[in-house]
Amino acid sequence: MPRIPVYTVDTAPEDSRDPLQALEAKFGKVLNIHGEMAHSPVVLQSYTALQNVITNYGTFGPAPAKPSPSLWATSTTAATASPRTPWQARRPD
Repeated sequence: MPRIPVYTVDTAPEDSRDPLQALEAKFGKVLNIHGEMAHSPVVLQSYTALQNVITNYGTFGPAPAKPSPSLWATSTTAATASPRTPWQARRPD
């Protein structure tokens, strides 16, 4: 039994209805976490404000590139012994 009730748009406090309707439109339904935050209009409004800031000003970019295989094979001894990579070291000139 939950301690915080899960509200719907119809049962939420008056000040929480507009943000809850916006979240329902965005996600297609009222998620439980949003329905629980609706018990306090300040909590729900803070959540939506933070979500808007992250959406509008966040700098999440693409994942960084993976290191190339040539970087995996290098070591300090191979780099000082020969300017060639390890798989080129056995090749004749």
